[in-house]
Amino acid sequence: MKVIPEYWKEHIDKKIIKINNIRETAEGKIAEFIFFTDSHIEVAENKSPELMAYIAQKTGINTIIFGGDFMDGRKDINAAMVYVKAWQEMWKDTPIYGVRGNHDNNSAGDFTRENMLWDEGYKKEVYRYFKNHDNGKDFYSYFDDEKNKIRYFLLDSGTRYSELYGKEHERDYIIVGEKAAAYKEQLDYLYAKSKELQSDWHIVVIQHIVLGGQNCLNPRPVYLMPQGKDLLVVLDKIQEDTTMPRVLAVLCGHNHVDREMLGMGGYPVMSTTCDSGTEAARHSQLDPVRESGTTDEQAFDVVQIDLKNYRVHTTRIGKGEDRAYRTYLSVTQ
Repeated sequence: MKVIPEYWKEHIDKKIIKINNIRETAEGKIAEFIFFTDSHIEVAENKSPELMAYIAQKTGINTIIFGGDFMDGRKDINAAMVYVKAWQEMWKDTPIYGVRGNHDNNSAGDFTRENMLWDEGYKKEVYRYFKNHDNGKDFYSYFDDEKNKIRYFLLDSGTRYSELYGKEHERDYIIVGEKAAAYKEQLDYLYAKSKELQSDWHIVVIQHIVLGGQNCLNPRPVYLMPQGKDLLVVLDKIQEDTTMPRVLAVLCGHNHVDREMLGMGGYPVMSTTCDSGTEAARHSQLDPVRESGTTDEQAFDVVQIDLKNYRVHTTRIGKGEDRAYRTYLSVTQ
């Protein structure tokens, strides 16, 4: 059995009781995975791999999805590569699915060519370690849960797409690479791959950037980033078509805050706060820095999608609150 710090054990064991209760309510019709995002490992306690392994041993939930920003970034690429190697070592025994975050090209550096982790470097040093690295196109992909008939799309939200959407969008991108595919191409891919499925299937989308609201004094701001607006237009189109699969949820990070809204198609769109526990983890200017050596030092979700009652449950491990959402199955329900 995986050994975790004693101060975590009581907290997680209580959460596992809730996870099991949700399972009972779903009567076996349930999809489950762990979602974490914004690790920023240079400024984090980095206990999540062992905590997730413990949860997997206790619950059997071993699908893990990462929402981007594994590192914070360093001005020198050689310094950044130290953390790239640390990330590889951290997850070598626990395969995960993942997407690229805006920091994962070392964009906290000075933006000079020699200090950026461009596409080829990212592919070689990071992306190839994700379970989804070879089942899609460029840096976006999908994987299927055949048992529950769910297709998970993992999109690369930091790509240039202004040339396809016009000059009004020329600032609407996060730099992550020279030759990254246009975002519209990803949305076309999402729609085409959804259209392959029967109407009894479902869709979940994972993307680093969807919602905004980071570091705002207002404790509950929420707005759609440009990448989120265009994504939700496509998902609403899918939801309106009764011959296509149903959209269950969209999950993202980037904010360093817990936020949620309801898409026009009736599905929850949620961001999860960062799994890093220091200054990077402030929910707003009003929040204290998380304390190391306590269960506030990490934050990630065990996500359970109840396909009997159409509820999305996120049970928080660490700092933050458990959440639950009703998932509607059409734009008019």
